[in-house]
Amino acid sequence: MEFFQAAELAGSISSAPTRCQQDQAVLIDTCPIYLDGLTIHLSTAGYRIAAPLFDLISLDVYADSLVELYQPLCIIGPHLKTYEAFEACRRVRAANSWARVALVSQHCDDPIFKADAAYAGALACMPVGVPPETLLNALSLVMAGQSLIPVEFQQLQVKPLTEREIDVLRLIAEDKTVPEIAAALFLGKGTVDKHKHKQSIFRKMSVRNRYDAVLRARHLGWL
Repeated sequence: MEFFQAAELAGSISSAPTRCQQDQAVLIDTCPIYLDGLTIHLSTAGYRIAAPLFDLISLDVYADSLVELYQPLCIIGPHLKTYEAFEACRRVRAANSWARVALVSQHCDDPIFKADAAYAGALACMPVGVPPETLLNALSLVMAGQSLIPVEFQQLQVKPLTEREIDVLRLIAEDKTVPEIAAALFLGKGTVDKHKHKQSIFRKMSVRNRYDAVLRARHLGWL
């Protein structure tokens, strides 16, 4: 809902950011048909498609060229696996810190997805079926460096985990019970469950349960 409101606002304000004809776009998605459709919409609007990329491997190959682009728009499509989309975002931002990244996903209304998108450096999370006009209005804000991710989700950040906490988290991801985790790591059951490890993980990751902890960890590339 917040995304549509921001996009509509961009289209209704006369002083909304205008694009430069030199704006370049990098598109990442595994579906050629999706990339073709997106290319048509962006090209019609005056963007130059610098590169259509199909996966993380092709992104790595293109990394040296990405460095040379000035404030490129990068759209990461919905057909990548979720953890791949976040990894693509991180790699784009690592290669070019000026890149404006927008994620397109069926999970764009999920609070954790929004928070992790902001943490990875994305400026927008857009729904899969967004109308072309709304899409272009939103991208005009993204190209101006404005985030369409609400502040409350940008503030739902994570703190680094210790090596031992990562070990505990990996076993949580394997659906191990507290006694099994304690035995595997030679820890007391109370240490894992209620003392510093498990509760510390939840606190640092701003989550309340095992499922959300594992989900965020995969988004963040920790697992």
